This record gives sequence, C-alpha cells and structure tokens, in this order.
Amino acid sequence: MAGRDGPGLSSCALAQRGGKGRVVGTARLYAAVAGSGFRRYATYRVATAAGVFTNTVFGLILAYLFMALWDSRPHLGGYDQAQALSYVWVSQGLLMVVAMMGGGFEDELIERIRTGDIAIDLYRPADLQLWWLAQDMGRALFHLLGRGVVPLLFGALVFDLALPSDPLTWLAFLVAVALGVVVGFAIRFLVALSAFWLLDGAGVAQLTSIAGIFCSGMLLPLNV
Repeated sequence: MAGRDGPGLSSCALAQRGGKGRVVGTARLYAAVAGSGFRRYATYRVATAAGVFTNTVFGLILAYLFMALWDSRPHLGGYDQAQALSYVWVSQGLLMVVAMMGGGFEDELIERIRTGDIAIDLYRPADLQLWWLAQDMGRALFHLLGRGVVPLLFGALVFDLALPSDPLTWLAFLVAVALGVVVGFAIRFLVALSAFWLLDGAGVAQLTSIAGIFCSGMLLPLNV
C-alpha cells in the first residue's frame, strides 16, 4: 500500500505544481500585457504634458466657479467649500484614469470587430476580456502617475483642500480608484461589444460619454 501511495502522492504533487505553474504563467502573461499598455502611453510624453496642463487649467476654472457658488450657497449639498474644491481636483486628476469620457481600448476593439480581426483575438490562448482589462489597467496606472498626481498636488498647494491625514483613508481611496477603473473598463467593454450588432459603436460610445458626464456630478445646474 505504501508503494502504491507513493506514486499517487507524487502524481498529485506534480498536478499541483503544474496547476501553480499555469497560474503563475497566466499572471505573468497579463502582467506583461499591463506593462505593454503602460509603455504604450508612456511614449506620448508631449501629449501627457499637454494633458496635465489642460487638466490643471480646467481645474482652476472649475475651482473658481465652485468657490463663487459656495460663497453664495455655503454647505451646498452638505459639503463645505474645501470638500467641494477637493472634489474638483480629485476629479481632474482621475479624469483620464477612469476614462469617464472615453479613451483607451474601446475604439481599437470596435475597429477589430468591424474588420473581423477579432476572430484572431478569440483564437489566442488567453481570455479576451482579461487581455483588454490588463492593457487598460496599465493605461490607467500611467495616467494616474503621469496625469493624476500633478493636478492634485497643484490644487493642494494653491487651494485649501479637505485631504485626509489617516494613511488607511488613502489606502481605501486607492482601492476605490482601482475598483472604479475596473467598473469603467466593464462599461466601455460592453460599449465596444455593441459593435457585434451595430457594426459601429461610435454612437453608443458618445451616448455613454454624455451619460458619464451627467452622472459624474461635474455639471452644476444654473438655478441652484
């Protein structure tokens, strides 16, 4: 019995090692895809600098609009002015990170569906959704570091923002940002998949962008 159990246990151990090896290999694959997404956007340095400048300018415009509004209507919506200004600069810093107004992979995926190249992607030994998710996570990480940090730091230096002092709050914030990136990806992935039925997802993408802006809280009604 001992002789029989030995090979059996060895087979189980080999199977477990093989399973772990596949998991590690899969993780390395998607990590490499995420790295390629990061490097892809890192090559456009001039565009990144222009984006930082644009986000900062729009942040200033929105900040002074919010200050004027909160001067006339203090504690509007239950927020004080510092909290409202914090929202302005956080939203400007995360605008491209969560891709609320579009941008990223969906245009490329829509084009691949339209041309039929998506069939090649489906034959790859990798999950289609995880492939594009990994690439989008790399894009989001670059925009967080390249276009998100500078506007937020500028806003914190120029304005009185309500920033947390507890490190756990910052950790929870980063987790929320990561989840927001995943949710944003899921919405844009569904938009791209609509091209299977519509052949062109541009209209759906534009409607999604408008809905995202409307639901973001960035629009202020004129009669407040």
